[in-house]
Amino acid sequence: MSTEPLNRLNLHPTGDAGLCTVSARCGGCPLIDDDPTEQRRRKLAEVASAFGEVGVRLPAEPKWVSSPQSIGYRNRVRLRIQPTGTVAFFNEVKSGGCAVLETALAELVHETIYLSESEPEHFRPYQHLEARGCDADGRASLYLTLREGSQSNLVAIRRRLPDVIVADSNCSPRPVQRYETTPGVHMSVPLDCFLQINQAVNRTLVEQVVGKALELGANSFADIYCGSGNLALPLMAAGLTGVGVDHEGPAIQSLASAFGPHGSRAIAGDAVTVSQQLVKEGQLYDLVLLDPPRAGVPHGLREMAQLSRQAMAMCSCNPKTLARDLRQLSGEFQLESLTVFDMFPHTRHVEVMAWLRRKPQGTTAAQS
Repeated sequence: MSTEPLNRLNLHPTGDAGLCTVSARCGGCPLIDDDPTEQRRRKLAEVASAFGEVGVRLPAEPKWVSSPQSIGYRNRVRLRIQPTGTVAFFNEVKSGGCAVLETALAELVHETIYLSESEPEHFRPYQHLEARGCDADGRASLYLTLREGSQSNLVAIRRRLPDVIVADSNCSPRPVQRYETTPGVHMSVPLDCFLQINQAVNRTLVEQVVGKALELGANSFADIYCGSGNLALPLMAAGLTGVGVDHEGPAIQSLASAFGPHGSRAIAGDAVTVSQQLVKEGQLYDLVLLDPPRAGVPHGLREMAQLSRQAMAMCSCNPKTLARDLRQLSGEFQLESLTVFDMFPHTRHVEVMAWLRRKPQGTTAAQS
């Protein structure tokens, strides 16, 4: 691995041969040699295939939302820390840099690697870290996870990286970074809590959610798997009230603080368990939003759907589990539209948003 100073490292390994000179050996961006039209065709075909496999009919040609940037869009990355204390990419081919990292993040990664090679003792207590690019306040971050039985050793790292937010798994409360989700609306994301990697595409996704909610005339919402409020806070700013549910304690604490005394509440707990309790309480919401992990909602989906008075929006980075979950709801909800967001350019992955409307009582799946 190179030990050259930061200003001599190749932050984005691009060249005349293509967008990335190491892509063939790296494998992280398998579609990078395809032009944008071909990437779009292949990704939409994979979505259609995933839905077709479980018998879910697409309502129409899915809407496609491109990423404004195909290079330098990614705002976070995890790095391994070797027992010697040196920091490295999990994929060693990336040692010279990664074309899809934001410039500020790429600079932080290389500065961190260089520091670990010159002063490895500072990093030996840790097993891996997550680096994030600059937030709305212009500050990048490092979050380090301790090895079992090790003690925190942040003082020296903070001294060497004075402009970076540096924390580890012993820090409480966890520091946050602020991100603008829609104009004038910011969410505070605790380090190591979930954050979409492509902020430009995420803002478009959030704007669609808010616009659709207003179009539906929704006044209330339940945001299941809400994280730090990526969807909930813009909806509240648009005049809706509701509830956010997530198992990540630091994220929910941040959301609760942002909600304040404005009629909305944030609940920390298992999504299925909390949804079941809300059903028992007789709670109903005009719009129920689900943004689960890649595994989707294999259990408890019907309870979550029972919370919806009118509509549901389901977002997923895994079209196969999304299609499976939509099939479970096909008896009670009509799939009205599908939008495919190119959240991860040059990869095979996409973010898919499905909008569903509750069917009139007495409507059967065969009639829909």
